[in-house]
Order: sequence, then structure tokens, then C-alpha cells
Amino acid sequence: MPNSDNAYGIHNKYTITVTQPADETDVTHADVAAAKAFFFSAAALTVIDECATQEAYELADSNKGLKMTLGFGSKGTGTAAADDWAEQFKTRKGTLQGAEVGPFNISAIAYNQGSYDDDEATVTAAGHTFVVGDYVKYADVGGSTELNGYAGRPVIAVDGNTFVTSSSAGKTPTAYTSGGTATKVCNAWAKSPYVETVSSDHLF
Repeated sequence: MPNSDNAYGIHNKYTITVTQPADETDVTHADVAAAKAFFFSAAALTVIDECATQEAYELADSNKGLKMTLGFGSKGTGTAAADDWAEQFKTRKGTLQGAEVGPFNISAIAYNQGSYDDDEATVTAAGHTFVVGDYVKYADVGGSTELNGYAGRPVIAVDGNTFVTSSSAGKTPTAYTSGGTATKVCNAWAKSPYVETVSSDHLF
């Protein structure tokens, strides 16, 4: 349950909506508890409960997503900013997500028809340091825009400057045109891959 440090008011409201990647999963949630358990790891939920002073949730995206607003109180006068609840949330969330590595500039993306399913992408990004088992997020990819915005896709093969991840299950890949970056993320925060949208439309 949330902490009780509300004597100095609730500050630094943080609202996000998390949704399932298009054509990756298609789970309809019975209630908020089911959605929380689907998107967030147990460790992430512990951080939320321990750091937030007020929490509100509602199902979104036809019950396939979750909207969440967190508000943070203060531990009181004399508490260093880094030790207060809002910053503790950011720090502990960042630790679970892991330090991002990159971004690495993408120069080519091809879709395999042989060794892997044809919805898996072979990406060229010179100098990348990914290894099998890492999670990668894409940004600003031209053409293959279905790659952009995901919380993380697993690296399943590495060969020099190239690596292989899934693209978008069940959807015909779009031809790559130009640009884009790949960055290593961690999956210790998210239990399932999700797209996160930050909002100022708070639930309280």
C-alpha cells in the first residue's frame, strides 16, 4: 500500500498510460489488479507502493491497457531532495530498468525469411555492444516504424555489427528507409513489453 507521508501535501504527480505493442500481445484484463500484474514486475510494484503516497488506476485501451497516476508526499523538513519519495521512485525505477547503453545509430534493417521467422529483424548498428539476452528499444526508425516506441525487444542473435530482434509478431514488416537508433534497456521493471505514454491528464 502507499506510504502515509502526506503531511506536506501531494506533489510531483506522474501519470502514464501503458499499452500492449501492436500485434505483439492482445490480452484483455479483467480488472486493474490483473493489468498491473501483466505489465509490471513484482519488484516494480513494490517500488510503486513504497514510494508513492497516493495511487490511482483505471483500465485503458478497451481494457487492454492501464492508466496510472502517482502522487508523492515528502518525508519532511530537512530531507534531501534525493532522499525524498519522488526522487527515490525515479532512482529505484532506474535501477530496475538498468543503465541504458547507447544509443547506437542504425544503418540497415532486413527481415529474415530463413533461420528466423520473417517478423524478426536483422539490424546493422556499427559499434553496438549488445549480447544475446539484452533488451533493445528502437527510436526514430524510418520506414519500419512498427519498431519504434516499445519498452524492449530481446536480442536473439549477434554477429559483429548486426543483431537480431523480433519486429512485430503477426504483422507484415515495413521496409526500412533510413535513420533510427537502438538502445539497451532492462526488463526488470516491465513484466511484459509495453508502450508508455506520459500525460498531464491526472486521475486525481
